[in-house]
Amino acid sequence: MRTPNGIRTRVAGVKGRSPRPLDDGGGTTTRYQRLDAGPAGTTARDTWFPVTVRRLLLTAAGGYLLGTVPSADLATRLARGPGADLRDEGTGNPGAATAMGVLGTAWGAGVMIADIAKGLAAGVLGRRLAGGPGADVASPAAVVGHCLPVWNGFRGGKGVATSVGQVLATFPVYLPLDAVLAGTTVRIPGLRRPAFTATVVAASGWVVAAVLWWRRSLPNPGAAPAGPTLPAGAALSSALIVWRFVEAERAAAGAEDRS
Repeated sequence: MRTPNGIRTRVAGVKGRSPRPLDDGGGTTTRYQRLDAGPAGTTARDTWFPVTVRRLLLTAAGGYLLGTVPSADLATRLARGPGADLRDEGTGNPGAATAMGVLGTAWGAGVMIADIAKGLAAGVLGRRLAGGPGADVASPAAVVGHCLPVWNGFRGGKGVATSVGQVLATFPVYLPLDAVLAGTTVRIPGLRRPAFTATVVAASGWVVAAVLWWRRSLPNPGAAPAGPTLPAGAALSSALIVWRFVEAERAAAGAEDRS
């Protein structure tokens, strides 16, 4: 700034701004720049949104791709040969339960561990890239990838084991309660569809508990603090798993009718 007598001087900083010297060849003048400015004069609001969205989209894509790893198909081909397909045997669902019934306990356990690992690995990757919300996005994306893999014409499993990996990555404190709810429900006498009912009860408890942990700010040891993305991810996976159960039962009923 130039005073009335022609002397250049600095002006004190204005709140939210910082003076930045500019050499114009005739001395030092002052240019103001916002303290929260990003590159080329953009503000933090301008730069935060696209960066965060890009990271979340990246975690979603990575989680989905991890979920599409065909663990049951790989186990079937290793056990039966290149042309074997688990969808043609048992219930037709390419998951751990069918693998256990068709290929044996050891193969089924291996498929279950691999499916759980997919959900867990997606959550770990998401948290590294975008913190807690990244884990809450990537893990359910892995469940989507497992249930609807693009490589197999969107014909995947039910997603239960992969959702266990999601719980381990994002909400491990709920896992014992999930086991108690599912185990207790499936033992209720007289249930026509015990596996389906137990899944619905455990999934509903998952969503309710996630909302409670978020709203009450309860501790979430082993994972990021619970936020709004935790119940959102739980709801997405739960809805998808229940839908896959219904679709599998319809497919099984249709196969019985045709036979």
